[in-house]
Amino acid sequence: ILYLFRIFASTKNNYQTILVTSTNKDNIRSIVATNLAFAFSATKEKIALINFDTHESKLDKYLPSNNVLSISDYLNDLSIKEENIAHKCSENPFINIFTISSNFNNLPDLLINYRLKTLFEYLKQNYKYVIINSFPIDTNCNLIALNQFSDLTLFVCQQNTTEKTDIEHLNSLFKTNNINNIAL
Repeated sequence: ILYLFRIFASTKNNYQTILVTSTNKDNIRSIVATNLAFAFSATKEKIALINFDTHESKLDKYLPSNNVLSISDYLNDLSIKEENIAHKCSENPFINIFTISSNFNNLPDLLINYRLKTLFEYLKQNYKYVIINSFPIDTNCNLIALNQFSDLTLFVCQQNTTEKTDIEHLNSLFKTNNINNIAL
C-alpha cells in the first residue's frame, strides 16, 4: 500500500478518486481501501472513504455509532446535505467515512440516482482523495455505473482465489473503454 501511495503521489496525474474492487465476496476490498485511506492520510489532507460494500464490510467498526445517516438516506431525502453523511473515522481525524445502509438491497436504483453525481462532485471539491470501497463485481452494469465517478480502478487479486477468467473479463472491459485506468 505504501509503495502504491508513493507511486500515486509522485505521478503528475489528476487521479483523485480510486475505486477498489474484486470478484470475491470477502473483505479484501475493505482491507485494501481502509489501508489506502490510512496511507493517504499521512499527507494530513482530508480523505473520503466511501463504502458501497454491503457484504459484511469491516468499515463500520470505524464509525462513531451504528445509528448514522447513510448515502441511501441522502439519496432519498432532499433535506439531507452531503456533510450530514460524513462521519469522522474513530481512529484517524483526516478520514471521513460515507456508507450505504446495511439493509439497502437495490444497488441499481442507487447507482442511477441523480443525487449520486452531486455527491461525488461534492467529494471531489472537498477531499484530496476519494477512495471507494466497492461491491464485488457481479454485473458489468453495476461496475460501469460506479466507475463513471472514479479516475483509477484498483482490482484486488488474491492468490488461489482470483481466477484467470476474472482478469480476462476485466481486460475486455478496459479494451471497450467501460472501465477507467486499471491497476492490479
